[in-house]
Amino acid sequence: MSLVTIIVSAFSIDIAKIGAIPRTIGTMQSVNFSNVVSLLWPAVEIALLVAIESLLSARVSQIPMAVVAGLLLGTSYRIFNPTSIIESLRTTKSEAITIIFTAISSVVIDLIWGIAIGITLHVFLEKIKKRTSKA
Repeated sequence: MSLVTIIVSAFSIDIAKIGAIPRTIGTMQSVNFSNVVSLLWPAVEIALLVAIESLLSARVSQIPMAVVAGLLLGTSYRIFNPTSIIESLRTTKSEAITIIFTAISSVVIDLIWGIAIGITLHVFLEKIKKRTSKA
């Protein structure tokens, strides 16, 4: 628990907190314009935080790579939840394929390329699904 969390809890400070993490990916049919618009500002905030974090990381190049690797491995181990991965893979076949290809390409190639491949594959599989459902 961080110092900030302890202070917020001790003084009962009312702040926004992370809610329940969804266990499903959802479908493109459930996305509408108002949902997308409501997500734009949080997406911009996250992008700004990531940019700031990248700049801060660049300024501390004195940290040994082994330390950073250890932190990333430790964080990944804590985030890894076999139950949620199994639930995600039990969705539709196209979503399971997208998850698997995105994960593999992120590890084998690069995170950015993994995301690009995952998005491209998802769009491609959704178009195929729509064409076969119309026929």
